[in-house]
Amino acid sequence: MTDPAKAANASSVIFRVFFASIVAALILSPVTSARRQDPAKQDSAKQDPAKPQIETRILRAERVKTEQSPKPKRAETQQQTQEATTGSNVVTAIPCESILFLGDVRSVILFASGYQPNSTVIFTTVQTNPGVVGFSGTPTGPFVESYQFPVTMDGSGSGISNPYYVKGLTVGFTTHHDTSPETVFFTTIDYNVINHCNCPPIPVVP
Repeated sequence: MTDPAKAANASSVIFRVFFASIVAALILSPVTSARRQDPAKQDSAKQDPAKPQIETRILRAERVKTEQSPKPKRAETQQQTQEATTGSNVVTAIPCESILFLGDVRSVILFASGYQPNSTVIFTTVQTNPGVVGFSGTPTGPFVESYQFPVTMDGSGSGISNPYYVKGLTVGFTTHHDTSPETVFFTTIDYNVINHCNCPPIPVVP
């Protein structure tokens, strides 16, 4: 026959062991969670490096103009974009998308369509005011006034170029497009190359 006192002591020991294991689990859980999160934080830091991103612009070129072709943008001179509005002395602002700071670099990708299927077409960059911007196959240059690059077409006669790069070389205005001997339609990009603002630092008000 089981001794009631021994049974009570055994139950007490089991309860204390169970209680101690719960307390230990509660204490160690934040440490385990922190250890599990550390690799994720490290991976996040690796995926978000603090590197400047180069803005990418898109151009189009077609051998056969289609109904879906966008209307070509009328190239305006810098003088036209800065003319005073009628009846006032307010100067028209230069469109933000056309501003390129002197020395800054952008990348461009050409979408071509309507060309001979499975062919390689050589395109050439053209600008209306040579020397304002330069072109290169790499973001570090060297940058030249006119740049040639190939585009390989697929079975439907369409292709996409590798990115090439545009850098502001001198202050001024120019309009840029890509063409080939067979090209009949293209879109353009305007560049208003201006100096970086050398504004004095804004004082911090306590």
